[in-house]
Amino acid sequence: RIHAGVWAHPSCQVGKELYEGESEQELAASAGTPTLILSTPQEKPLYSNGELASIFAAQGVPFDGVHFRDQAHGFMTRAA
Repeated sequence: RIHAGVWAHPSCQVGKELYEGESEQELAASAGTPTLILSTPQEKPLYSNGELASIFAAQGVPFDGVHFRDQAHGFMTRAA
């Protein structure tokens, strides 16, 4: 069971672009657990402009976002 999610330097668009998966908005709408998004300037504005936050809020899912203005994308290991 998943209790929370963290999207670090999100690359969620890869699922849609390469595998015909969900968009970032569709992923946010289907999240059923509290989610933290850690974004950088290289990510799409929707990660820090409130667009995804409003989708989480509409689903009643706790959400927090931290935008690292001085950090480059790729600051954490993915899928280790």
